[in-house]
Amino acid sequence: MTEKIITKKEVEYVAKLAKLEFNEEEKKEFTYQLNSILDYFKKLNELDTEKVEPTANVIS
Repeated sequence: MTEKIITKKEVEYVAKLAKLEFNEEEKKEFTYQLNSILDYFKKLNELDTEKVEPTANVIS
């Protein structure tokens, strides 16, 4: 992981809003997982999709 975007304090804040309780290990793990997800999205945003045709998926 290259950059810490989400802090443990932010995880605690969201957990409080959702009325969830986590122990310290869970807070640490969620912080790591959320940062990993956001880091992956950052990598996806760097992809050159200029020549990729847009697609659509319509479900009826």
